[in-house]
Amino acid sequence: MALEGPVIFGFDLIFAILGFMLRHPKVTLTLVVLTVAYAHCSAAGVAPVDPNTVYSQDQMTRALVLSMTVEQAQTGAAIGEAESGGRAGSIANTGRPDRYGYHLPAAGATPEYSVGPWQINLLAHPDVSVNCAMDLSCAADAVARISAHGTNWSAWTTYRTGAYRQFEGT
Repeated sequence: MALEGPVIFGFDLIFAILGFMLRHPKVTLTLVVLTVAYAHCSAAGVAPVDPNTVYSQDQMTRALVLSMTVEQAQTGAAIGEAESGGRAGSIANTGRPDRYGYHLPAAGATPEYSVGPWQINLLAHPDVSVNCAMDLSCAADAVARISAHGTNWSAWTTYRTGAYRQFEGT
């Protein structure tokens, strides 16, 4: 592929960009604001997900199978279905009064701030951001780590109680 016209590299490119910014301050300000807003929303490198997104069990299985066996991924997807119905914006909040949906925990219950289709408890896993917990791919990676690649699902109540079983094979 041949490039036509002048090709600018190095300092010439930097000066060209600075010249554009000086000639178009409104455009520059808009780009800076959008960049800062995007960086704030994606602190963990994950873009925000529409909280109304609902992931199918098949989508959850396909996301998990990259890190575990098919059978383990199917169990993980059944857990996600039991935990939230696959809803990205699902939140169970008894541990963060400063966040949406807070209510007091039941007597004797451990406070939680669980987010996303797999209801990842962000208090127990502070390395997972809200955006990550809601994003299918990022959450699947976190689920793989938390579950030791599908070999230990004990972090999920629906696994411990067997509630996930009604979603196996569906």
